[in-house]
Amino acid sequence: MPALRPAFGRLYYYNKRQRQGMAMTIGRIQLDPAVMMGKPVIRGTRLTVEMILRKLAEGTTEAELREDYPYLEPEDIRAAIALGAAEIP
Repeated sequence: MPALRPAFGRLYYYNKRQRQGMAMTIGRIQLDPAVMMGKPVIRGTRLTVEMILRKLAEGTTEAELREDYPYLEPEDIRAAIALGAAEIP
């Protein structure tokens, strides 16, 4: 039976190969209905994946993001991008 993976407030099935490739990065993303209305956030923060992806799309660099949010790690940004990419079928 395929496992369930939370993504952007919805549950999706994914196969074992995807789980092995995504396990480390998805672990940095937290989904909690009590935090930011259940939107995916960077673990231990209130920074939504959506906000990070929007800022990157607007041209903000990783260095600028890390300067604005010093507690943000490079792996957090990669996890946000990986979750966004997982949404594309």
